[in-house]
Amino acid sequence: MYLSRIIVENYKLLEHVDIKVDKNTTIIVGKNNVGKTSLFEIMNKFLNEGALSISDYPLKNRNDLYDNIKNLILKKYSFDNFIEKLKLTKITVYVNYEDKKANDFLGYLSPFIIDLNEDVFNAIINATYEFNLTEDQLLNFYEEQIKMLDSNGAIDERLSEKFENGIREVTKKNFNSFFKIQYYAINPNDINDRVNKVIKEVQDLFPNQFIKAERGLDENEYYLNNKDPFEKILSQVFKDDILDAENVFGNNVIKLRDAIDSANKSINSKIKNKMNKLIEKSMQFGYPSTDELKFSAETNVDISSNLASSTKLYYKSQDEVESLPSMNNGLGYKNLIKIELYLSQFANEISKKAKISIPLLFIEEPESHMHPQLQRKFVEYLNDFLKQISCKTIQIFVTTHSSYIINSVDLKNVRYALKNHSSVKYKDLNDYINKNMADYKFIKKFLKIEVCDIFFADKLILVEGTCERLLIPQIISNLVMQKKFSNDKYNLSNQYYSLIEVGGTYAYKFISLINFLQVYTLIITDIDSAVRKKIKNKISYCKELYSKSMYSTNATIKNWYECKNSYMKLDDLKTDSDKTKRYCHLEYQEVENGLCGRSLEESIINVNRKYYKLPDKINDEQLTKVLNNKSKTDFAIDLLINNSNFVCPSYIEKGLIWLDNSPVGGING
Repeated sequence: MYLSRIIVENYKLLEHVDIKVDKNTTIIVGKNNVGKTSLFEIMNKFLNEGALSISDYPLKNRNDLYDNIKNLILKKYSFDNFIEKLKLTKITVYVNYEDKKANDFLGYLSPFIIDLNEDVFNAIINATYEFNLTEDQLLNFYEEQIKMLDSNGAIDERLSEKFENGIREVTKKNFNSFFKIQYYAINPNDINDRVNKVIKEVQDLFPNQFIKAERGLDENEYYLNNKDPFEKILSQVFKDDILDAENVFGNNVIKLRDAIDSANKSINSKIKNKMNKLIEKSMQFGYPSTDELKFSAETNVDISSNLASSTKLYYKSQDEVESLPSMNNGLGYKNLIKIELYLSQFANEISKKAKISIPLLFIEEPESHMHPQLQRKFVEYLNDFLKQISCKTIQIFVTTHSSYIINSVDLKNVRYALKNHSSVKYKDLNDYINKNMADYKFIKKFLKIEVCDIFFADKLILVEGTCERLLIPQIISNLVMQKKFSNDKYNLSNQYYSLIEVGGTYAYKFISLINFLQVYTLIITDIDSAVRKKIKNKISYCKELYSKSMYSTNATIKNWYECKNSYMKLDDLKTDSDKTKRYCHLEYQEVENGLCGRSLEESIINVNRKYYKLPDKINDEQLTKVLNNKSKTDFAIDLLINNSNFVCPSYIEKGLIWLDNSPVGGING
């Protein structure tokens, strides 16, 4: 059995999100401030009975709440009306137990199954923050505002602003007491049939561990306060062994010093053995390698110290003679080690549960301080590592901003957080895959680190090759200097755009994914002009100068205009108004100064004739000759070094201006 679905309502930006959960690992991605951390927060409150604060309540809902309280005070609403209009924060989770068909094997899920239908294999659990005050209790908070009313129960216009500001301040100050979380088991066949539950039943079913992005690795804490960031978690990992040692300590008060010495030796032996086992399992993460210092844990206690807070992490030399404090290692490895220790602690805790449960692990931004290879290795081996340290299957949730982590997982595991105005929705990549299998198979093979930037960029530029990739950032800077963009302060150069090299033949394969993710994208491709020739009794379309050509063989252009043939007539290419579809805009070479180049290089030569020492009147064959078999990279570097203010071809300029004018992310920006 496993957690299969999460629905969140009215929590921060999560106005209504519906997330399908993977049986094993769910990777949550998206740009900054799109509600990834908010999902973890509401899950933490659900699993640990957390209180709701005013900062958790959506801004729109707050304004409605202020208005509703105002109308209650002015007696425009009854208390029942007030309760009815409240938008409540809720979280609902679904558990699929298709693999468990008898109550005897349902363990801690049994209390949540309240239907009698043997064909139903979903349990629904809800937590709602319900209003927790009576009318009198609520109005007692607003005594000062009630005193402002005249004898008719109305508010003087001169006091109106003070009255409303007072309601806001009082509401914010006392919001924590307004709502209390209530748990329910819901009948899947009748959502109005619900049974009250308590937090212990939820926690028994969902033992959980949250590993936050801020994992306390800062050396300043260590040097200023002499606090080891590993001390607390190490003591938790070895808690059972430490308690044994404390019993020895307590039972040998008379022989105090001998007992401490004996306990130290005993506990350190146990801890060393456990740490060695953990190290062995950690090798698959790529650390510690054979040439690294080993990490070890030691407990040393004197009469005045507290044993449970005296376990520290050290790094041992290969001969295990010398040791160094934990702070001598880099932040990346310390981050990895701390995560491993949290995982080990969690495995220890869930191993003690006798009945069947659904352990949930939440890891926020594991990539912090890790180099790219370590990030990949971590996510690739996370499941295997957990299987080695725990006999129970653990469902994992990971939030990340790392293209390297995305590159290491199947897109089926990815959930994409998309922000539209003041709310967020989560998009399941499975929905995209099921509808676009052919494109998905290609993207899966093609997937590179740069391509994974699609999931984090505000805007995208897909280009043919090296020359475009090298020159377009400079072109954008030049257009800014020339004031070609609409906004001087927040233009394309200040936005989080990603430039991705995909080749003109393959750019169209990404259009379905781009439209699914709703990221505004400029596609720049070559016109690939060609002529029709008969070669050995077979018709072929061969590369040729634009002036001599009638056709385009570019796959992206043909796909854009829905051409089914292996060629497209140049005369059929449409006007600028046909170059935009949904989130994508297509640009390719066009006639400029009387000529049309076949590539970006030829187009740049055409509009920079003076730099290339060409006369005003030339033909397109002369454009080609200028290249003199020079590589695309050499061509681009020459421009960047010797002529960085080069004139931009019109089709590139048009495309970049379109991208600059497009909204940042999503249908509504």
